[in-house]
Amino acid sequence: MNITVKDLPEPVHERLKEAATATGRSLNKMIVHTLERAVMPTVTDRRELLGRIARFRGESPLRIESLEEIEAAVNEERP
Repeated sequence: MNITVKDLPEPVHERLKEAATATGRSLNKMIVHTLERAVMPTVTDRRELLGRIARFRGESPLRIESLEEIEAAVNEERP
């Protein structure tokens, strides 16, 4: 299907061109990709997501178990 987009703001056009260049896509493919992501988000199975999180946690050297530990880790490098 072919469509024409009218009155596209110049900043949007520039950002799409930049993104296309950065990802090695044509401008048309970048527009299609962006629209697909906007209107057809990927549905992730809850169990699959939890499994991926568990695997990541198992691979991570960090062992943060509580909100207080997270806040301390975030603030550790801050003056």
